[in-house]
Amino acid sequence: MAGITYPYGDSTARMDALLSTSLQYYYKKGAMEDAIFKSNPLFYMLHSGKKVKKVGGGYKIAVNLMYGKNTTVGSYSRYELLDIAPQDGMTQAHFPWAQYSGAISIDGLSEFQNAGPGKLKDLVGEKVQQTTMTFADTMNEHMFDVANVTVATATTGNSGKNLLSLPILVFYNSTGAANSIGGIDANTYNWWGNQFTDYGGSHTAVIFKGKLSTTYNACQKGSIGGGPDTIVMDQTSWEIYERAMDPQIRYTDDETASAGFDTLRYKRAKVFWDEHACDPEAGQNWDNPPTAGVAYFLNTKFLKLMVGKGKDFAPTKFTQPEDQDARTAKYLFYGQLVTSNRRKQGVLFGINKGAFS
Repeated sequence: MAGITYPYGDSTARMDALLSTSLQYYYKKGAMEDAIFKSNPLFYMLHSGKKVKKVGGGYKIAVNLMYGKNTTVGSYSRYELLDIAPQDGMTQAHFPWAQYSGAISIDGLSEFQNAGPGKLKDLVGEKVQQTTMTFADTMNEHMFDVANVTVATATTGNSGKNLLSLPILVFYNSTGAANSIGGIDANTYNWWGNQFTDYGGSHTAVIFKGKLSTTYNACQKGSIGGGPDTIVMDQTSWEIYERAMDPQIRYTDDETASAGFDTLRYKRAKVFWDEHACDPEAGQNWDNPPTAGVAYFLNTKFLKLMVGKGKDFAPTKFTQPEDQDARTAKYLFYGQLVTSNRRKQGVLFGINKGAFS
């Protein structure tokens, strides 16, 4: 009809471009990436410690490992011949890419009802926020997933498509399928195995603190890298720790408090709790609920979140299918949680959740 025009004209390409520009606005601000990487204690520690590394590609993620010493290092006297023997002791672990996607769709009626650049941008912003929160929650759940750890061939959830979870990277036993990650079997090469402590036995404050010390010190062994800098517990174990520690050695951290995380200290490590923490021995996820507590002792010097360049929650363009009155764009993430030194990581499992005797 004369005198009536669509707010942006009748160009589908023009509307797709306008909506896509709105997504690019949030992407270039880093709004989604920042929100997701600050959504849980472990992601926050990796992000703030610059342990999120972007890589350009590759069939798999190659991580350099050092498993042996340089045997040429030693003392000598004057004209004595020096040892210049070629050295081995280096290898690589190869980790698969995990892929995640989230779609944002806008139907024709919503588009019409929010006619005008400002309203449409606000609508896109609300959908971006919803998608961001869902990404954060989903990836955090997958970070602690034990669904397929105790089966014959340990894999991550969704038939091996999810991120490698802490129960796989930091296994609760010295044997089992989960000890074979990155293409290296720790059952054969024990230098690739992590530290683990079974809580077991009676439950007193002295025993609890002793088990923490044992696990921490086991992870600290070795001349390079020091001990854990991050300890992630389930909520109950964190509360037990809070009660067990003497007041004069209990600290909070202003930096992490400003990020919204309650933090205690154990030696040099920041101690957090996460609602998705699991019971790796029983194979119980957070929603089961776990009957025993857990504490992961992590040295983030040897822990990284590898992210594909251009696949860091980057949005695709909005497109409209021929058979739908709607437009859809997708956010894509390629990445993986990897470690270059499992022996510096540890887990205290089977923590009694009852009151101290």
